Amino acid sequence: MSAARGAEGLWILARALWHRSAVMFLRYAFNTLGLLVSLYLVFLVFFLGANYVGGGFAGSPVPGLGRTLDQLVVGFFLWFLALAAYQDLADKVMQEAQWGTLEQVMMTPFGFRWVSLVTVLVDTVLNFAIAAVILAAMLLTSGRTLHVDLATVVPLLLLVVGTSVGLGFGLAGLALIYKRVQALYQVLQFLLIFLIAAPLDASPLLGLLPLTLPAHLTIDAMTQGTRLWQMPVRELALASVVSAAYLALGLLVFGRMERAARATGNLAHY
Repeated sequence: MSAARGAEGLWILARALWHRSAVMFLRYAFNTLGLLVSLYLVFLVFFLGANYVGGGFAGSPVPGLGRTLDQLVVGFFLWFLALAAYQDLADKVMQEAQWGTLEQVMMTPFGFRWVSLVTVLVDTVLNFAIAAVILAAMLLTSGRTLHVDLATVVPLLLLVVGTSVGLGFGLAGLALIYKRVQALYQVLQFLLIFLIAAPLDASPLLGLLPLTLPAHLTIDAMTQGTRLWQMPVRELALASVVSAAYLALGLLVFGRMERAARATGNLAHY
């Protein structure tokens, strides 16, 4: 019975958080539109640069440029998803602290980690919708086509998001102590580009880095049409373990920071 009540409570929590996210998403629609436009403009700069290197729109592309553009489109798509996944969680902590409601969230029967996990799930749905719009705009601009087999792409994207959520929990833990951690965003934005684009052929140890192996598999699936069951079992297993490990590490860091904030009475301060 308690398990049933717990499941019902989580469902009520998910609906409440979805309603809040949807209301804020619509209320600040101009900001959302600005985000879409800015991300598209950043992609446009990279795309025009790649076309210029390949001889311009009217020129003949260099060998392999088409595949490079496909990788650019998918890489930019993954970069946005990873960026949104880790920033959203830390932003939520800073907002709650600024609004003076952080302690109330901490005192919920579910605990802050469960509230955060459900929030991540809700925000992930919204981020996927935004990323799909950006991806469609990039494909229309580049004239490229991709392989989107949902049975393959969705599990791989969940590995990418799971790793990023682990980073987000780590940042959220730091936000509990230091309140403002936006300076780290700038560093991680560039670091994510390296992690997504890192060449696995250079060293197998690169597969242990966050995002690198799941991103590599996703790019291969969407550009080459490789299905999930056609991928090496060892790489899929390693990607799953690495993603779970970084998520667990992020939760561990967050738990330690939460206890430290409670012990020092720093939780209610902004």
